[in-house]
Amino acid sequence: MQSVNQASNNAEPAPGPLLTEAAFRALLGGMSERKFKQLRADGIVGAPLLLGPRVSRWTHADYQDTLARLPRREKAPEPDTLASARRARIEAMKRQPRGGVR
Repeated sequence: MQSVNQASNNAEPAPGPLLTEAAFRALLGGMSERKFKQLRADGIVGAPLLLGPRVSRWTHADYQDTLARLPRREKAPEPDTLASARRARIEAMKRQPRGGVR
């Protein structure tokens, strides 16, 4: 009896269901097919398991790896032209007389 319990404790958990391309893209936020193929070509999305000539599947581990490799957007600095125009508008408003009751 104990050997059966030891064997079940040492066993690896059953793998989750395999993901189709559509399911994989849906997990990535509904990514377009074109963008998905671009990420595959760039090596961000790993190679699928090939179950047949036209049957490609990914595991949840592949999904987690892809999430870790996805590029992150960094906040871009404000263009100089926009910053100078904004500053000019603020200075112009400062020069305008204020209409108020004294």
